[in-house]
Formats: sequence, structure tokens, C-alpha cells
Amino acid sequence: MARIRSGPFPPTRAQLLDAARREALKLAVDSHSGADMHLECGSHSGPRWFCLQSHLGAERLAAREAREQNFTIFVPSGIFYRGRRFVAAPLVPRYLFAAFDPETAPWRRLMHTRGVHRLFLNGDRPAPARRGTVEKILDHVEAALAPTTGPVAEYSSGDKVQIQRGPYAGFTPYVQWADAAKVGLRLRMFGREVDVEMLSEDVRLVAP
Repeated sequence: MARIRSGPFPPTRAQLLDAARREALKLAVDSHSGADMHLECGSHSGPRWFCLQSHLGAERLAAREAREQNFTIFVPSGIFYRGRRFVAAPLVPRYLFAAFDPETAPWRRLMHTRGVHRLFLNGDRPAPARRGTVEKILDHVEAALAPTTGPVAEYSSGDKVQIQRGPYAGFTPYVQWADAAKVGLRLRMFGREVDVEMLSEDVRLVAP
């Protein structure tokens, strides 16, 4: 009789994707800060968006340190599938944006913030981004990282899964296709390949 691995099941594809989505959203906009990320594009005074460049691989550090100094930070971020894993990462490595009023904010601190390589200047003043440009990127990122409202497939072609119940329990085939409710699997039995269809709830993703 085939044995089923004991202990908690590994997370489903949908759970892994949602975790990466939440991580990317937190990196992008720091939703816990409560800051208004959409600035008044028509205003000729007040906060503007300014571009920062981080040290290599230090986007998270730069964003965290700047936010701890009460700067509003936006890191354009997304979800990538790397090494059979969903990961949250910046869309454009090393670049992030800070919103502040250059007349009142202590913006020079940013140039000495851990993780920050430089603040882009125009002469000896911060160089603002074109009005509305960052807001458009922000809208795109927030829409892309919004929770999915409809049913989604928990698995995709090529995923290795373990069958949890039924006559094929314990088998670890690869997914051929998937939708929101079912998966198509290819099993190897008695020296030949057999295609079967199962409910998504009857399989679990095998951790890579």
C-alpha cells in the first residue's frame, strides 16, 4: 500500500502566489504607513516624487530605512517565477521613488540613508519626476497586485504534485494542465504512461 507523507501539507500554488503578492505590495507601497501615494499632479507646490538609486540589491534596505525616517517611498514591484518559486522583487532593479516637499522636508538625509546610492539632483536641488508619471506606474502596480476576485488554477503545467487520496494516492506525477477545479496528470504505471483527471483538492504541490 502506498504511503502518504505525514505532517502538514505544503502550501498550494494559490497560497504561494498570494503570499508573494502581499510581499510585493508591501515592498511597493508600504500599505501600513497610511500615506497617500497619489499626489496632486496639478499643484505647483507641496510634495513631489523624486527618484532614488539604491546600492546593488539594496532596494528593500533603502526603502525600509527611508520609511523609518517618515518618507513616503514607492518601489515599483512585481511577482516573478524563479526556480519554481514565486518571488516578489523590484520591476526595475535599484530604482525607487520618494515623495516629499523639497521646501520643508529634510531631503538631504536621503543621500546618507543606508542602502541609498544617490538622490537624483538638478544642480544642487532634487530633480522631480514628471507630474503624473509615478502615479501611472503606481496605479499599474496596484492593479497588477490586487487580489484575484475570480477562481484561479492552483497549479500549472510542469508542477510536481502528490496525490493525496484515491487509488493513486502516493503517486507524484507532473501536471499537464490545470483549471480552477481540476488537474490533468500523467502517471507512469506498469511501464506505460496514463493520463488521468483529478480534482485540485485531491493533490498537493511537492516543494521543489
